[in-house]
Amino acid sequence: MIHLFQDSELLGLHENRDEIKNILAVLIIKTVLADGESTKKEQTKVLEFFRAEFNLSSEETVSLLNTTSYDDKEYTKALTRLEEILNEDDSIKLKIMNHINNIIICDGCADEEYEVFETIKIYLAA
Repeated sequence: MIHLFQDSELLGLHENRDEIKNILAVLIIKTVLADGESTKKEQTKVLEFFRAEFNLSSEETVSLLNTTSYDDKEYTKALTRLEEILNEDDSIKLKIMNHINNIIICDGCADEEYEVFETIKIYLAA
């Protein structure tokens, strides 16, 4: 299957690029860890995503993820803020959902991961 969004520069020069990067870190961590584990395949996909979309090295991505709080309060706040920032930008919302989906299906999708993904989809589709 051709990956339509691979190396797509998701946000280009979006004015809130750094804030969105931090928000996506919260959403991706919450999704990947929903089943209680992070597989090597998921970790690789996450590193590839942040390299392709934000030009982060593996070390920078690991640092970002290690310093990101992703409890329920931060997760809800991140979803709300992302919806505010992207508002009517359906193409970026679709690309974000596609990237998160690609991460969670790379090793088989656990029900818990899919539930988090569905919540993100509902927020972004609103």
